[in-house]
Amino acid sequence: MRRLFSLLAFIIIFIVIIGNVIGWLGAKFSSSDKVVGVIKLYGEITTSDDGNSIFGDRWASADKVCKLIREARSDNDIAGVVVRVNSPGGTIAASQEIYDALKKLAKKKPVVVSMGDVGASGAYYISAAAHEIIVNPGTTTGSIGVIAMFANASGLFQKIGLDHSTVKSGKFKDLGNTARPMTEEERELVEKIIMDDYEQFIEAVIEGRQKAVKTLLEKRLKEADALEDVVESEEIDKIAEGKTAEDQAGAGVANEFVEEWIRSYADGRIFNGRQALEYGFADRLGNFRDAIRICGRKAGIKGKPDVVSLRTHRNLLDVLFEMSNRPVPFKLQLPSSLQIKFIMP
Repeated sequence: MRRLFSLLAFIIIFIVIIGNVIGWLGAKFSSSDKVVGVIKLYGEITTSDDGNSIFGDRWASADKVCKLIREARSDNDIAGVVVRVNSPGGTIAASQEIYDALKKLAKKKPVVVSMGDVGASGAYYISAAAHEIIVNPGTTTGSIGVIAMFANASGLFQKIGLDHSTVKSGKFKDLGNTARPMTEEERELVEKIIMDDYEQFIEAVIEGRQKAVKTLLEKRLKEADALEDVVESEEIDKIAEGKTAEDQAGAGVANEFVEEWIRSYADGRIFNGRQALEYGFADRLGNFRDAIRICGRKAGIKGKPDVVSLRTHRNLLDVLFEMSNRPVPFKLQLPSSLQIKFIMP
């Protein structure tokens, strides 16, 4: 029986190794020309690897996505990268890690984001690092902001007669405790954190989208024959107010107004793909294949580009290893109810 088990284990390991080698060779030598790499960002964004299954990831691990971005950056055969986004956002640090990695990649190679059903909040934060954002007309995007949600079950506990005791080292240590309401002091503390996180978010969006928004606004002004002949339109009037005397002489829309324009839409609202294009938060309407074609053109690839899908290689052995390395349940951590995220509710 032991011999049979050993033989079976050897066969499984052999098949896994051969499969990985064939996959690697196929991706590496399928074409001698430059290719477009594709990285998928699906599901809620987190730094954790937990929750993955052998059948696919339920959320996007920042560690794994950043590893793929680094591989794309160092691989000379990959001329450009399309990031296929289908995510409502996720944790702040995870979104920032992927954003930083994508910014480094964008300094070296063309990066195009293609949004599917949703590319909101933290997923939009990441997308702001790309040279171009392509959306479907019905894509849900935006939701630029930070959210923290706290449950208060004290009334329920009282009704069912459940007592709850907490021993803590400081007055803020049980912040988010569901057994009691939040105090004003705690609310102020959380609000300060959220607003600082929001400023980090908006700074990244302004950096990534300022040039595109400025070009869009100036194009709209040029489409009007002259500022004094603009038809009655609150939107055009608003743009015109952002022009100083120097601007009207030909310098363009002031950067301060461009920032104000971006901030005016960065209030947590969502918009569809067509609205995102209208407001300057996307560059064009199109699908995944359009994004590949555009990325190939930006990378200098002639004709239809070949595509390599970058992915982490997980197999049965990886799953078994992860299952045997589950952390113990005792941790120094925030209460589970305290969740501050770049995510669409």
